[in-house]
Amino acid sequence: MKRLILVMLTVGCGANVSAQSVAVRGQFLTDSVSVGQPVKYALTVRYPSAFLLLMPDSTFKFEPFEWSGRTYFPTHTENGVSLDSLVYQLTSFEIDSIQTLAVPVFVVNKQDCTAVWPENDTLFFSKRVFQLPDSLSANALPLRTNTDYWKVPWQLNTILIALALIVTVVGLTIVWLIFGKRIRRYWRLRKLNRQHLAFVRQFNQQLDQLQFAYSVTRAEGLVVVWKNYMEQLVGQPFTKLTTKEILQREKEGDLGEALRATDRLIYGGIGSFEESAFARLRQFSESKFEQIRNQVQHG
Repeated sequence: MKRLILVMLTVGCGANVSAQSVAVRGQFLTDSVSVGQPVKYALTVRYPSAFLLLMPDSTFKFEPFEWSGRTYFPTHTENGVSLDSLVYQLTSFEIDSIQTLAVPVFVVNKQDCTAVWPENDTLFFSKRVFQLPDSLSANALPLRTNTDYWKVPWQLNTILIALALIVTVVGLTIVWLIFGKRIRRYWRLRKLNRQHLAFVRQFNQQLDQLQFAYSVTRAEGLVVVWKNYMEQLVGQPFTKLTTKEILQREKEGDLGEALRATDRLIYGGIGSFEESAFARLRQFSESKFEQIRNQVQHG
């Protein structure tokens, strides 16, 4: 499978530029929908098979729509031209009767990314509540003449509400003082595990693609995926550091050998593709993940 779905915001892709030989089409699969009802948006891109593309995920701003899911389809390649497609599940809670959307794809270059935008597609929203007249004539209303005062007892017990609020605030404060550290640790570990699983799945997928059809662009993209995850994991600017600077911070022999091997392969064109170099990068990330997770668990 040739699809590459990455977190674009951390890569720095954002230029609104058209890329030649890349054709992008985005459209809703229905013409109209009600507010709050899910709608599907199909994004297809046709491009030379040697290109490396990034397609938006949940971190992309689909305004005025909200992202709720996506469905992938296998890449189809014929005569050196590939076709990728996926369908986003979106929802809008805006009340505008006409709303538009355009979702780009990004072509990975050596230094940055180039955004390729499709034409805006329009979606019409049907109304569920229509405007009522400001007034009706008395003859048209089923009125009963009665001027007697009807006493309605006051139901709101302000004292009881105030006591309930005080008890709730005190209870939450006590819970936080006792279990706050455990709660923070739980959410931190949950976030670490989710990020690591997403990285491993993405890294393995692109490594398989690299083995199937090697190219310098794909190899460089795989290193970018690794640097993005390490930057997220350890809080160091890996995407802005050279191999030498990374090794000054992370003094491990296996990592140095792996980075130097990938540098020779990508930038110098020296040597042939070796899966072991990229596998060592993944092993280093897994080791760092285990180290940080243990720190969080026992911190």
